[in-house]
Amino acid sequence: MKKIISLSIAFALLVSCQKDNNGNLGNGKIAIKGTIPGISQKKSEEIFSLTDAKKVLVFSKYYYSLTDIVNGSFTVTGQIGTGVALIFLDVNNKYIGNLSVQGLNMLPLGSLSNGENTTIDLSTLTLIGNSVIPSHDPFGKEIQISDSEINSLKAIGGFYESIAKNIDADNDGIPDVLSNKQLVIFTIYGIACGHWGYNNTLHTGGRQEAIKNNLFY
Repeated sequence: MKKIISLSIAFALLVSCQKDNNGNLGNGKIAIKGTIPGISQKKSEEIFSLTDAKKVLVFSKYYYSLTDIVNGSFTVTGQIGTGVALIFLDVNNKYIGNLSVQGLNMLPLGSLSNGENTTIDLSTLTLIGNSVIPSHDPFGKEIQISDSEINSLKAIGGFYESIAKNIDADNDGIPDVLSNKQLVIFTIYGIACGHWGYNNTLHTGGRQEAIKNNLFY
């Protein structure tokens, strides 16, 4: 009986991650896809071309994923409400470049045109230096964002670019994010709101007591 229950739970989890009949992922995840051009413009053996890209590493503060590029195209997922960087690697996980849109080295998946039903198709990608430029710009379309917001996020985008370029800081041949050695910087904001109470009674107890009495601070 326990085995049947376990299999049922596993099946339910598997189904919950499948796309629906409209191709939507659900669970706050959206699809991001693109195409690698088939013509190599490699100038020498030391210079990478985007045709050398075989994998896409999606990196966020909360998660990462590594996806193979198959027949010149890829589809990865991003979690709504996060900023994600797309890093392009060769067959040996060597850094080639990272996605850059209007100079921003991340995709802020906050305000999306169609919520969970949004699909971002970057279309054909081009490598300029270490920047991977999409022929389709999702800003102002699938991703609702203003020019001032883009400019304010560029400092964060610089952080993602730095992580991308130093993907293997300890030189062990494995991207740091794949061996849980990456460093992530983030900021936590706290606001002092003074004392809280209930029914005109000042509360001075601990957090557990506050939760018990439906008080949150």
